[in-house]
Amino acid sequence: MENGLLVFAAGVLFCFVSVTLATRVFANKNCNIFYYVFSVFAFTAMVDLDIAFTLDNVVWPWVEFYLKEGEPYLCSSYGSAINWWDGTFHYALYVYMAWKIAANKDYRWAGFVWVGSIMNSLVVFLPGNVIGKWGAQIKESYLLNVPYVLFPLIFAVREFRKKSPSATLQGKEPVSRGFFLTIIDYILSAWLVFAIGLAFFRAFVVLQSPRNWTNWWISEYEPILSCEGRWPMLQILAHVYFFVPFYICALQSLYSPRGKTWFPDWAAIHAGAALQGQFSYIYPAVHQIPTFPSTYPNQEWKPVPQSGEFVFWAINLSLVVFPVLLFLRTCFVNQVYWSHTKEKSN
Repeated sequence: MENGLLVFAAGVLFCFVSVTLATRVFANKNCNIFYYVFSVFAFTAMVDLDIAFTLDNVVWPWVEFYLKEGEPYLCSSYGSAINWWDGTFHYALYVYMAWKIAANKDYRWAGFVWVGSIMNSLVVFLPGNVIGKWGAQIKESYLLNVPYVLFPLIFAVREFRKKSPSATLQGKEPVSRGFFLTIIDYILSAWLVFAIGLAFFRAFVVLQSPRNWTNWWISEYEPILSCEGRWPMLQILAHVYFFVPFYICALQSLYSPRGKTWFPDWAAIHAGAALQGQFSYIYPAVHQIPTFPSTYPNQEWKPVPQSGEFVFWAINLSLVVFPVLLFLRTCFVNQVYWSHTKEKSN
């Protein structure tokens, strides 16, 4: 208990000192508060990268004390995945957004991608730590995740109060998608329907439906769903409770835009959530860290069977590719389409 409290106190002290020094050294009344937030988070992302190196036995394990007394639930392939993600993807976003702020340039959609990514991570990670294998080992340092919940929410609320870039493009002339974009939208719509069905199917699997095909699906295609850490199960449920409502709104928005200027923002959030969710889902399914026991039943890691590899990769990569494609289509291609109340016939 004392060591856990020490880790928590050290984390709080570091955050306080870092923010205080940043605001003193770089004091500027016109500076965006998120410049300091992203700067501190970029440093902690590098710490997470070192934890990932340690878990995969790449460097000398100097952070073992933190893993033992701070956040023991990171000692898993899933913990390694989220640390790799934070130390690479989130770090790149922090540096990019800090540079945009310093240059007084817009970073709205990069910020929304970050919001989606980090919120999906925490929606799965924080409850999974409590209900999974390490539920009895939660320590005070668990609360160090609170800033990663608060600041993304603050950022999102702040940006939603501003006008979306699509809203500034409103004009009198109706806009046509054209033949190519119409085909793209049909493909995206077909995938959205597929993703809705897949989300519910996998939810039945992780909720242990008595049907025989649930065990067959886990053993043949996704052994990761048997993980005792419960993170994969929560990721599947996140698809049902958070992704499916977006899929339904996306289907409606693609064919009835009518001034839905909010849609590109949510497409960016969804893209970030999908990227993070799929990386942290696929990584432990295909890789077992060498430094700690597996979180599978009986601590026996089970790779995806060779006979099921095509289905596994086809399904899970589609959940990466199509959200990104939807994001690019809505945010960077024909934005004015979302700003009109009427569509011109092709």
